[in-house]
Amino acid sequence: MGKYAFLLLIAILSCKSIKYTSAQLPDKQIIIGESGGFSGIETSFILCASGQVFKQIFPANKTEEITGLDVKKLKKLYKIPWKKKWDKYTYDKPGNLTHYISLKNGDKLHKISWSTSDTLVSKELKTYYRDFYQLLNSKSK
Repeated sequence: MGKYAFLLLIAILSCKSIKYTSAQLPDKQIIIGESGGFSGIETSFILCASGQVFKQIFPANKTEEITGLDVKKLKKLYKIPWKKKWDKYTYDKPGNLTHYISLKNGDKLHKISWSTSDTLVSKELKTYYRDFYQLLNSKSK
């Protein structure tokens, strides 16, 4: 019986997801944010495969984890851009107020940006952006 208990323990421990910190972020991440406007402040959110979200504000260069979010939904949202290969999609039309989605994989960073008033950007990108912010604004129960 001890042998099976040991195997069960190993199986449980191997399923545990990795926890990141603001000082140790993963190589592969999705960065969603906005920049520009009168203040010129850029706010971005780093979405990790673990479902964790980190908020960055520039020029303050401050990074902090946001807790209390629906991790399951965020994990699902994380998979979408990689499945749809948005790292191959090119759209770079920033404006006074700019929204963006960046896919980072190691040293490679692919940024898709559009003006908030842009009507030509893919509806799929706008929907993804909106869905992410809705998850940020609704704390999990």
